[in-house]
Amino acid sequence: MSEQPVLSIYESTFAPSNKTVAILVVEGKKLHVNKAVLSYHSDYFDALFNGEIQGKNDAVTMSVTSIYESEFAKSDKTDAILVVDGRKLHVNKAHLSYHSDYFNTLFNGDFKEKSMPEIEIKDVKFEDFATLLSLVHPNPIKPEAEACVKLLELADRFMLPGVKPYIELVLLRSQIHCTSKISIGAKYGLDDLLDNGLSLSKSEDWLQSVIFLTGFKELPEATQLKIALKIIKIADFSK
Repeated sequence: MSEQPVLSIYESTFAPSNKTVAILVVEGKKLHVNKAVLSYHSDYFDALFNGEIQGKNDAVTMSVTSIYESEFAKSDKTDAILVVDGRKLHVNKAHLSYHSDYFNTLFNGDFKEKSMPEIEIKDVKFEDFATLLSLVHPNPIKPEAEACVKLLELADRFMLPGVKPYIELVLLRSQIHCTSKISIGAKYGLDDLLDNGLSLSKSEDWLQSVIFLTGFKELPEATQLKIALKIIKIADFSK
């Protein structure tokens, strides 16, 4: 039996049903919608579906700029273009250089990229990279907890230490398991996250598994001590 393709949350939300009577096509993907509902909430769709517009009964192809590209659209404040997976991010050299030694070297060091009109950034997903850079902008794109580990990796790669407190706050407010909080906090030096994970831990076995996962011997001595003391405290309490 062949497996059914897995639909994204967006496609499943807008899947065809007996209540949908129109199709919007965005970047080749179909969204099945109800004309009356959209027309009620939006003058734009009211005119689109009910006005004298040619092809109003056909599938409507819409060009929508993603939230990532909107955040990094060209303006009078941007003076460089970073290209990821063929998609462009317009940025300000001075702003990124202030927040990142990586970009300071890239834009101001003796490298060929310094004078290039467009600079390609490789081995990174567009959405992850755009989200990362947005965290040093006035309107940051809030990451999901599941994406935070990847963002922390990229923060180290692109030398953006200032984004870590924001990512840590997302993880602190998330429902990820306490052992994950301990492991991530220990690996990336997020003390509040580490302390939060330890405070939520109620099993000696969980903490011992964390020691194995995090590479306990490579952690700073202060972090090793925190975890060891928590294990001792739990062990004594369980006697």
